[in-house]
Amino acid sequence: MVVDSINKKVFIATYSMKEARYNVMHQDGPAGQDNFVMPLHTVFQTDYDFTNTVKLFDEHLWVRTLMTDGNNLVALCDRKYNDSTTPSMVFCYNFTSKKVSKKPWESARLQVGDANYSADGKKIYAISTIDEKRGLYEYDTDTLKQTPLFVPEKGFINNIQIIK
Repeated sequence: MVVDSINKKVFIATYSMKEARYNVMHQDGPAGQDNFVMPLHTVFQTDYDFTNTVKLFDEHLWVRTLMTDGNNLVALCDRKYNDSTTPSMVFCYNFTSKKVSKKPWESARLQVGDANYSADGKKIYAISTIDEKRGLYEYDTDTLKQTPLFVPEKGFINNIQIIK
């Protein structure tokens, strides 16, 4: 869930626990392989009173985090549940055109659901693994480049919180 204070909206990603449990119990394919089918995740927009709710998009993937810059809603998502080699996906819902664009996240995978925009909305801060180094990275939305901010030599970062 994320709050957009610019447009006074709340965005929520939901899925059915019943479907997720069913999918775990009914995986197809060879034993020992991850054949888990993601449950359908749906992203909604609502107002502060939770009265005007609209479905923006749904897809069989894991919505890891939602972010907004006032013009777009960005969902960082995974198509595979436990596969760190499959890149996360970036879903971007544009409020003006009401269209969703999709592209791969430009690193191995978003490690946890903690990520957010910088105050100017031009960078995303997230925990990622790049060149087998897990740490806090800055992702420039204009150049699409990732810059390491903090990559510990021992241990690892497990979560972050962005405060604006």
